[in-house]
Amino acid sequence: MSENYPQITALKTGEFSVRFHKLGKMPSFENIPCFVFIIKEEGRSPILVDTGFSPFHIPGVGSDFSIDQSFEELLKEQGYLPEDIKTVILTHLHWDHTGNLPLFKNAEILVNKDEVRGLLHLMPNEETYFVPDYFTGLMDRFRLTEKSCRLSESIEIIKTGFHTHGHQVVKVNTGDKTVVLAGDAPFTSSDLWKKIPEKAWKIYKEGPGAKFYWKPGIREKIRSFLDKRDVANRAPEEMGAPAFGRDEKWIIAHDNSIDEKAVV
Repeated sequence: MSENYPQITALKTGEFSVRFHKLGKMPSFENIPCFVFIIKEEGRSPILVDTGFSPFHIPGVGSDFSIDQSFEELLKEQGYLPEDIKTVILTHLHWDHTGNLPLFKNAEILVNKDEVRGLLHLMPNEETYFVPDYFTGLMDRFRLTEKSCRLSESIEIIKTGFHTHGHQVVKVNTGDKTVVLAGDAPFTSSDLWKKIPEKAWKIYKEGPGAKFYWKPGIREKIRSFLDKRDVANRAPEEMGAPAFGRDEKWIIAHDNSIDEKAVV
């Protein structure tokens, strides 16, 4: 770490496979690694970027996971307890990025405004990508970001959209390089939708996938939150991709090339 610049540590929370056994030609996703990142900057408490997945929720049919250590154990090895984390940045609200969010009872949670607003403007069946129980009870601690938000001279949050309505990345100047913690920024689900016939979704929703759809009252909670924050409930605007430098190091949350517990 360069003097007085942040240091970034990657923590692998485990791997998961999402499958849809006995549901026709639905695609599967095998052995996906899941990383979160701790940013350590002199003079402030550590910043956590994303919180990984919970073993209690892997959508699909026949899905599974592997976890070597609990999230608390991973943090403890870095010298922290969950209550030491005062800032959590969420790249987006998908289930595999918010699974351990309830652990952080003292943290301000930074989420893009359009990510929350976009929850009321999802494509059919897209709600299975989110687990409202992970975050709806914590929304009073949400700090809503806009297109960009600077936390310090070295740390900036930038909205990218594309993967979700309000997807955002974290740009960190570590002194010798600029690292972009990119979440799932490069990925879109549009091709996935084209591969799944509507009849397969119907079978899924009416059968084994029913538990992954939202319970009644969730949308009302989200609308109430937006009203309290004076955020208009309209579909988020599409945006062009922001400009990034060629010399910046992009790290996505599911990158097989990252070493476990590595400084990046």
